[in-house]
Amino acid sequence: MSIQIQPQQNFAIVRQLPDPSDVATYYVRCEIRNAQTDAIIPVRNLAYLNMTDKGSRRFIGIFQAPADVHGQGLLISVKTTVYTDSGYTTKSDTYNEEMETYLVLERFNPNEVIRQMGPALGGEDIDYKKIEKMIIKAVKENLPEEQEEKTDETVIRAIGSLEKKLADISILVGKIESPKETIEKAPETKIEASPDFSPVTDTIKETSKNVTKALAGVLDVVQKVQETLYSMEEKHVEDKKIKKAIETKATHDKRAAEIVNGLTTAAPVDHSARAKELING
Repeated sequence: MSIQIQPQQNFAIVRQLPDPSDVATYYVRCEIRNAQTDAIIPVRNLAYLNMTDKGSRRFIGIFQAPADVHGQGLLISVKTTVYTDSGYTTKSDTYNEEMETYLVLERFNPNEVIRQMGPALGGEDIDYKKIEKMIIKAVKENLPEEQEEKTDETVIRAIGSLEKKLADISILVGKIESPKETIEKAPETKIEASPDFSPVTDTIKETSKNVTKALAGVLDVVQKVQETLYSMEEKHVEDKKIKKAIETKATHDKRAAEIVNGLTTAAPVDHSARAKELING
């Protein structure tokens, strides 16, 4: 099975000599080829790479992977040879040559997908408190500052503006596809090797569940804000009715007071003259 590496990535080629009792000095050189065409892939304009002795019979060479020009994967082979001299002329009789195969192919990173989706959801992680603060700020910006001076028209206009913004958020959330759907829509890539992608697909499934859960949370926040706005509208209408009733009662009380005051301050009428006329008559 080949090891997958990222195009243009610097990676370590490692050769470990197995015999711990062998204290002789060795030198290791590796040769890198295109596994399909057998063409040598040069390293810093050389046809080989002399590996560094790290001690304990461990040798490492750093190599930059070639580009995957066609985007369909590139197989390369790395052969390591052990020598007994620093001139790399005498091969060791103790250790055989070893061959490793690598697949140069762009790796899928689910975390990168989440990072790219972050701006649409308010960041890399879904922060419901942040979303709530944003919506509350929008409510304050769309309502008049003085509560007493609000009218039905201003409240309805403000709520309409908020509902439009919430609808825009819902449309945006609806257009976001899960990482799994994004991968399924990508063009099919045909490669020679058959790497095991099960860890990646498992990660995609788990990420898809997390994204779906996050989107459901966003929609729940939107619904709660809409319910709050409707409640605010109903309360405003009820407050206006109460205020109207209080004003009407005050008007009636004022009129009643005026009538009572008029009765108490009117000049008394003298009926004695009329009574005398009636008696004499």
